[in-house]
This record gives sequence, C-alpha cells and structure tokens, in this order.
Amino acid sequence: MLAGLQAEVDPFLVEWDYGGYEGRTTRDIRSELGYNWSAFTHGVIRGETPGETVEEVAARASRVLTRVLPAMVEGDVALIAHGSCAF
Repeated sequence: MLAGLQAEVDPFLVEWDYGGYEGRTTRDIRSELGYNWSAFTHGVIRGETPGETVEEVAARASRVLTRVLPAMVEGDVALIAHGSCAF
C-alpha cells in the first residue's frame, strides 16, 4: 500500500519502448543525428526491441483510461508512473 492507496500493476502502463534509443539521453541522440530529435515527432529506431510509435503508446494509455473510467464513477483514481528521463 502506497500513500494509503491500494496499488495494482497495469501491464499497459509501462515505459515507452525506445527501441535502438533505449538507455540513451535525448541530448546524445540529438548530437548524433544533428537535429532537434523528439520521440514524439521523429519516432524511434529498431534495436534489441522494435520500439513503439507514439500512436502505440497513446493506444496503451487509452486502454488504461478506458479501464479506470468505471472506477471514477465511485471516486478518485490515481495513476502513478514517471515521465521520460532521457534529457
């Protein structure tokens, strides 16, 4: 239990798969490419994993939100994750 909340792990609420850019900083990727790269605008490249498009990440997030909507009728819902740490 975290902060009085009953935690449940959702397999759709996981980090963006950055494919060949996984584990690298945005600064390093931009330096290598020579332009102001963004996963949102330019996407990712294949690596050990194929990576995900912004549309695939958005679809996962949409499934999470659709699943929690009924619970929101009963009260508050907290979705806890972290943002990209690639900077």
